[in-house]
Amino acid sequence: PFDIKAEVSWLECEKGCLPGGGAIKATLTIGEEFKPSPDAPLIDGWKRKIPAADPTLKLRARWEKAATDDSRPLLIEWESKDKPSVADFFPESGGDDFEVAGATARLDAKTNQVALRKIVKKFGNRWPTQIRGLIVTKPSGGAEPQARPVTLIPEDTK
Repeated sequence: PFDIKAEVSWLECEKGCLPGGGAIKATLTIGEEFKPSPDAPLIDGWKRKIPAADPTLKLRARWEKAATDDSRPLLIEWESKDKPSVADFFPESGGDDFEVAGATARLDAKTNQVALRKIVKKFGNRWPTQIRGLIVTKPSGGAEPQARPVTLIPEDTK
């Protein structure tokens, strides 16, 4: 027998994001033969749902306009062959420096483009140069939603 222990944390998002975590442990019995668990299909199904980077997703992030006090709208845009029925951005925490607050606004865009607006609030003297999070899309036609980790680097247009 081999004991396995880990501290885990995650971010669970639907309309907003909630952090979760805890300690887990299990005992693994190492045998002489390779035999998949009866739960292998379930595990494989969940593995397919883990957000994975998409090198073909070319995002553009830019400040829409000058700041109003400590708030500023950020536009997130990308090309899409077939527009998703759902598109959203779920940010990671900005810590003590900034937060990406409120609901995501989906904007009218060109035929092959998706455009979102998020409001960024800064707590310090500078606007963030990088914002990490997940782009979540759901294709038209009832397919499963897809989540992709992204790092936005806002262009300073004003």
